[in-house]
Amino acid sequence: MWVWNGSSWYANVSIDWSVPIEAGDILYVHQVGETPFSLTVPEIKVHVDRGTDTISGQISSNITNADPFTLPNLFIKAAGANHDSATWEELSKYLTTGADGSFSAVFTYTLPTAGTLDLQANTTGYIRYANQQGNIFTFGFHAPFVSVQENGFVVNGYVNPNETVTVTLASAGGVTKGQFTAVADNLGWFYDTLYDVHGNVVNSSPGDTVTVQTDEQIIVPVPLLTASADPAANTVAGEAPPGITSTSSLTLPYLGAVNDN
Repeated sequence: MWVWNGSSWYANVSIDWSVPIEAGDILYVHQVGETPFSLTVPEIKVHVDRGTDTISGQISSNITNADPFTLPNLFIKAAGANHDSATWEELSKYLTTGADGSFSAVFTYTLPTAGTLDLQANTTGYIRYANQQGNIFTFGFHAPFVSVQENGFVVNGYVNPNETVTVTLASAGGVTKGQFTAVADNLGWFYDTLYDVHGNVVNSSPGDTVTVQTDEQIIVPVPLLTASADPAANTVAGEAPPGITSTSSLTLPYLGAVNDN
């Protein structure tokens, strides 16, 4: 595909690899009539801390300026909740790093008033690194979160990319009911089924606890949730954890009901 950059035409090529591109891989580029060159994929680590609304990480380069027109540079973009305007926003900035390539970012907004973007379970974003030659590497990320199918056997969510995940379901008394081990994909997504020691599928129950163990630990108590639909009255009634006052997905905790019809 040919692309106009404002002064000349250049060729832009997109290739969908059958395997993930990983840190340390070497890409060899050869165009007829041009000098071949190679690119080594840098290691980029990103972690979203929902408690402090901070995104931190490390890249194998020392970035000393936040100027988009100076190479190398590091760009980050993330989505989160602006509680002052009750909207979901995407914000971005250029970053500098420490001598070891470490970086940290907090996103602030000024409208309708000054505040800090609330990073939540569905926060996504990406890092874009341009090296000294202007070649660009991108790395997508997702905030860690866990989804438990109550009275079901599925647990899924996001952790750090390519991490081994051990998920344990324990009763209120601390007895292990089921477990699985999986490897998150290159975006951090994991999904699997809980089995007991005999290989039988096991369901979660209110009062149980789901523990997700990677380099970090996420503990999710299973609450009591009930629901009963009244088609004649077009209502749904049930029971949920007490004290929920929010009906907006921007403010946690919240409770919602979905009609699939």
